[in-house]
Amino acid sequence: MNLTARTYVVLAVVCIAGVAEQWAGGEVGWWRYGIALLLLGLAYEWTQVRLATVNARLSEQRPLQLGRLAEVEVEFLNSGSRAVMMQYVLDLPLAVDTQRDVGMVEVQPNRVSRITQQVRALELGEHQWNELAARLRGSLGLGWWQASVPLSSVLRVTPDGSGRRDRVLGEQISGSQASRPGAGQELHHLRDYERGDPLHTIDWKASARSQQLITRVFAEDQHLEIVLVLDIGRTSRTEVDGLSQFGHYVNLTARFAEHAVAQGDEIGLVAVADNVACSLAPAGGAGAVRNVRKQLERLQTVPVETDLVGAALHVHKLVQRRALVILLTDLYGQSIEGSFGDALKLWRQKHLAVVVGLIGADVTALAQQPAAEARDVFVSLASREYGETLEHNASAAQRMGAHAVVCRPGVLEARVFSAYRLLKTQRRV
Repeated sequence: MNLTARTYVVLAVVCIAGVAEQWAGGEVGWWRYGIALLLLGLAYEWTQVRLATVNARLSEQRPLQLGRLAEVEVEFLNSGSRAVMMQYVLDLPLAVDTQRDVGMVEVQPNRVSRITQQVRALELGEHQWNELAARLRGSLGLGWWQASVPLSSVLRVTPDGSGRRDRVLGEQISGSQASRPGAGQELHHLRDYERGDPLHTIDWKASARSQQLITRVFAEDQHLEIVLVLDIGRTSRTEVDGLSQFGHYVNLTARFAEHAVAQGDEIGLVAVADNVACSLAPAGGAGAVRNVRKQLERLQTVPVETDLVGAALHVHKLVQRRALVILLTDLYGQSIEGSFGDALKLWRQKHLAVVVGLIGADVTALAQQPAAEARDVFVSLASREYGETLEHNASAAQRMGAHAVVCRPGVLEARVFSAYRLLKTQRRV
């Protein structure tokens, strides 16, 4: 219980009256009656608060999307006969972030009052929200009394599949006929041979004339098998720009699945830590997207080292034909001499790999900030070392025949989609 300003004023008046009476030599002790009335008022308020019945509920329990700002609307219902002034704090589960400021609302008897709060989900799954931290003001305005406001709700967090999808359905690459639906084996254009081009696409006559290998590009649909390999091991918990790498990659996977299926490609998923946590063979259509999203909603990070070699071997068993393998991992925590390099060697034998890594804005800012104190020099050097390690691992992956993407979370989707379109246009898979 906390006293209000009104109570402190009453106490001050009573104390002054008591002191004045003592100085005047009075013996009645009127100040004692003031104290007694104040105590009776507080007892009355305590009784009224105990009889008050205030409940809370979510007005609409829509799933929250991972990493995306959303508004939660809470309804307060007063079943008593008196209006209640209440202070509250939305004590959400730790998996949901919000400003935990003290709010105030007046709830009329047998009425519903509503408040809204912006929240941001940080973890997938279902999270129980049992009650609100609150206190009620007494009817006489003498004190704030602790109260338990039950709120039995479950906050469900799903992957964010509604990001930037400018032209998801039937998307075409502007100015590139080679990626549009073509007429059978109609030749679209010739270009220089690139490593990984199938031998049957080489135009030997044109190559002889130009004294270098030339590849034929056909205006036909190219239906790829794509496997997204999601690292859910220890390093995936690293926070980048306010959300874990796992969270960023889950959202990218959900959006990429929609995007790739809209292009007529087949999408599969492998989540791996010390062993394979989930496995979906490449498939097409809306059903494949639903299956990917269901698996993503069930995933949780595991505090163990990731076995990428095991993931590579599993992909070999899962996909019989040449496929596009997109590895989503903490690129800083990998080493080309370890399982990361071994996995790329295995994939190089049969598939084309794309390695994706993230770098946060704070790392870039710390690397560039001027040193105000001695320790700032070490912070800046550590940040630069972090960025250089990412670039080194990305370059090493490219030397091993993979395609590497290292970027900020804000441009992650655009960069990966661009790489996918480029590789598909070039017929690299």
